[in-house]
Amino acid sequence: MDAELKQALDDMERRLAERIRKSEDLSHVKELETKILTAFYEWAQTYEVRVRSNTRFIANLDERLGYIEERLARMERFSINPKAFQGVPYPPPAPSL
Repeated sequence: MDAELKQALDDMERRLAERIRKSEDLSHVKELETKILTAFYEWAQTYEVRVRSNTRFIANLDERLGYIEERLARMERFSINPKAFQGVPYPPPAPSL
């Protein structure tokens, strides 16, 4: 074989080996990326369940706070003018949901 041809083939083989090595490095990065995204997705699902649970809890507290505010306002109005509430049942019936 000609020395120049052998050198060119050796250079080509070296470049090809380098590209294969880089490709293997990228596949490792892709695996890590997949693992990270999978872990984040699983965390997000549990977080979403917690948020939904807290949202329901807060909505329930808001409803109860509304009833308390209503009763307090009624008591304040009664303390100002008790005659206006004669014949009105106390406590008032709870609203139907």
